[in-house]
Amino acid sequence: MSGPFRFDPAARGAALSLCEAAIAAFLPGVPEITADSLAARLGSDPPLILDIRAPEEHAVGRIPGARLVPPGTPLPEILAEPGVAGAGTIVLACSVGLRSGRMAKALLAHGLPPARLLNLRGGIFRWARLGLPMVDDHGPTRTVHPFDARWGRLLDR
Repeated sequence: MSGPFRFDPAARGAALSLCEAAIAAFLPGVPEITADSLAARLGSDPPLILDIRAPEEHAVGRIPGARLVPPGTPLPEILAEPGVAGAGTIVLACSVGLRSGRMAKALLAHGLPPARLLNLRGGIFRWARLGLPMVDDHGPTRTVHPFDARWGRLLDR
């Protein structure tokens, strides 16, 4: 029996979809890319992926090639990161897309062209739910940091 804070896998997916829609509405004008679309690009036209999570989250599991940029990193530091200036496309990712979406909005306001910047819709939680490849410091992994107990309910167990 499900209580108010227990979700079956289908409900977890529906809850994540609601989060995705709410984040898109909360951050209008922030361009998005889906996990499937990003995965398809990794083989042929890989963008620069910036992981806007805390170091301990990034260490547990991340999209292959994603570079850590902790939340709160000053915009000039992000823009000075190696490869950012010359990157064709930059994808920002976090747990569900909120922190990365806020960072994307700030970068857009700072003058980064919208054609070069995308927020990963649903973040690494959606990526993981789709079974897409992830790595940690030792190689492939299926583990994602839950951020906290509440947000972690959006992940499959």
